[in-house]
Amino acid sequence: MLEALQAMGSVVLDPFLLLLIFATTIIGVVIGVLPGIGATTGAALLLPFTLTMSPVHA
Repeated sequence: MLEALQAMGSVVLDPFLLLLIFATTIIGVVIGVLPGIGATTGAALLLPFTLTMSPVHA
């Protein structure tokens, strides 16, 4: 049990992953504020970026 928590902590507290979480939050807020672009369109615009990421970060 502790090993699983330790492994999860090492993945979640990765500095690059924290940067991705922060950046995508800001991008999501910007897309949400723009008129005419909803959640579906925003997800469709950002989907190609996930194809180049590793499975852990995507």
